[in-house]
Amino acid sequence: MSTLDETLARRLAEEHDGAALAAVWTVVVDTTDGPMAPSDFDAAEAARADARTDAAWADFSARVLVGSGTGADDDIVSIDSVRQRPRSIAPNWALRAAAGLILAVGGVGSWYAVPVTHEAPRGTQSVVALPDGSSATLNAGSELRYRRSFSLLPGVPAGARRVRLSGEAFFDVASLDRPFEVDAGSAVVRVLGTRFAVRARDGVAPAVRVSVEEGSVGVRAESGGGAAEEVVLAPGQTVRVSASNGVSPVASVPIDRVGSWRSGGLAIVDESLADIVDELSIRLDTSISLAVDVDATARMSVYYGRLDTLESVLADLSTQQGLRYRRTADGWEIF
Repeated sequence: MSTLDETLARRLAEEHDGAALAAVWTVVVDTTDGPMAPSDFDAAEAARADARTDAAWADFSARVLVGSGTGADDDIVSIDSVRQRPRSIAPNWALRAAAGLILAVGGVGSWYAVPVTHEAPRGTQSVVALPDGSSATLNAGSELRYRRSFSLLPGVPAGARRVRLSGEAFFDVASLDRPFEVDAGSAVVRVLGTRFAVRARDGVAPAVRVSVEEGSVGVRAESGGGAAEEVVLAPGQTVRVSASNGVSPVASVPIDRVGSWRSGGLAIVDESLADIVDELSIRLDTSISLAVDVDATARMSVYYGRLDTLESVLADLSTQQGLRYRRTADGWEIF
């Protein structure tokens, strides 16, 4: 709904401050009409909505709550004027009170629609305390966004605790009656309370890796054509999700390798050489490139309980692929 109801429009037209009230109502409805899903988050648009609300409020408060600008006594009602206009004064004040309430709710709704964003820059990790008592540890070069307080409005919880992940994170989810959902590229992860890791990096063949340490996790491929079949993972299980192939068969993963990067480890299963090099670049905040004649799509699995030095990892990768590495002016190159 973006226009005034006809009955309300006619009623406002009869009021001295009807135009200001109509502007307030239109802005509020435009910015609060319906719940916003995490996939609809747009911080720039939310900021523009706040600006429109502020502008309408400024005009409304200046001309209605403070005065219309035609005189200092515009809002002072004398006994004679009440006798002369017994029908219009009360409805006018009722509309002002209603508009004030609507604006307050709309302003708060607009503020709640702006997602909370947390980032872990390259070379760092960040632990995020979520509003429901859950926590998320972000790996380097990752971003997490979610609706403020997991609510539509104060005291009005959203149907699910939804977050959007870009990068890699380990989640420790508080057990509540509302599901916890992670929107991560081509995958949607749904749980009630558990501990699991999600890796959603862009790469040569973008895919999402979900691994479970504790509890059970439902994973499905994101599909615009409707709900895809959900695969349930138990502790020590992992799947790979891609837009082209959906959810892979369930595989096993050692529990101590789930989110091992939190303690300085590196565990990557069946990824391309290019993606492994990119991960090292992000983790260690350095430049690592592949020479043009190197097969960047060659797939590998690597595991380190704790990373030693970058040079030792580059030596291992190069040995496995029959390649060499060298230091460059910008960082490192495998050739």
